[in-house]
Amino acid sequence: MTFNELNYLRGEDYQLNDTIRIKHPTLQEIINYDEENYLNAINLFCLKPYDLMVELDDMGVDFRKMNDFDLFMQLIQIPMYQEAVKFFIGECNFQVCINPENDEMLLEDIFAEIRIDRYIYGKIAEFIRGINFISDKREFNLENDMALEFVMEEERATRNRRKNMPKKPFESVLANTISFFCWNNLSGYNIENVWNLKVYQFYNGLHRIHKTDNYKNTMLGVYTGNVDSSKIQMDEINWSGKIKL
Repeated sequence: MTFNELNYLRGEDYQLNDTIRIKHPTLQEIINYDEENYLNAINLFCLKPYDLMVELDDMGVDFRKMNDFDLFMQLIQIPMYQEAVKFFIGECNFQVCINPENDEMLLEDIFAEIRIDRYIYGKIAEFIRGINFISDKREFNLENDMALEFVMEEERATRNRRKNMPKKPFESVLANTISFFCWNNLSGYNIENVWNLKVYQFYNGLHRIHKTDNYKNTMLGVYTGNVDSSKIQMDEINWSGKIKL
């Protein structure tokens, strides 16, 4: 099944094949699961080798020679991420296996008849990025060894500073955005009925409100003579236009 924006907006789960159905969670389901756990579940499918360049370097791995699926196969062996994958796919007991067709690693639950290979991983990651409004933009090229060394040192210094700082308790990302969404008169939702929204519907609403406000403020600037209308791309700012990350 190919997903498009209407499928996302309808809040549908993704029936990827006969055995894999990917959950499109509501806000309530995310809260029940725990927001911090949910962010870890997203990371399992959305982290890129670039994001963990220091950790991989400490393991003697050049992140430039690792792709997203390779990283996924490394992360899934960590208990925290083994639990995370169950949130989206359901109860499963995966084993790391070798695909006899191409000698690549894959995950397989022989009892549930679920297999996650490179292709399936890509479709799951695409769906999870989509419902959470996460861009798939690639980071800048670090083929030059001098550039890599500089960025690596900066990243390592940042991590060392964090290690020496007192660990802060987890701060909810959703709390403030849900509050804004509910008390903004454009949404039509309130603090009692917002929880049944699917996560894509919620984020879509947030972005649409922002786009509408931006359009109104820009047009007010045009009418008052503070904004040059000739420099405005109407298809970019129109409130009914496509939402871009």
